[in-house]
Amino acid sequence: MGSHYTFVCSNCNYANPQCCGGTEAGMAITLGTVHCSTCTELYDVPVAEHKNTFTVVPIRCPKNKRHTVVRWKDPGPCPKCGTVLTNEGVSAIWD
Repeated sequence: MGSHYTFVCSNCNYANPQCCGGTEAGMAITLGTVHCSTCTELYDVPVAEHKNTFTVVPIRCPKNKRHTVVRWKDPGPCPKCGTVLTNEGVSAIWD
């Protein structure tokens, strides 16, 4: 079971209410948070699938697979301005 958190920036008012803030695993998939430097957004993307075997998935931006992404972990910088984001707590639980 995984959780999504709300992350907000006190400097530029960026808010992302649906990010795991690192790596979270559910029954069939593991999600990881990435920062897309092209979109200047945080996204949770599949990093592994758990079907009959554990399969690592290439990490890509969900908007364009050619965008540059890096893994992001709480506490981490705002994708817009670089200020450390504040974790406002759980916004959803998923499986």
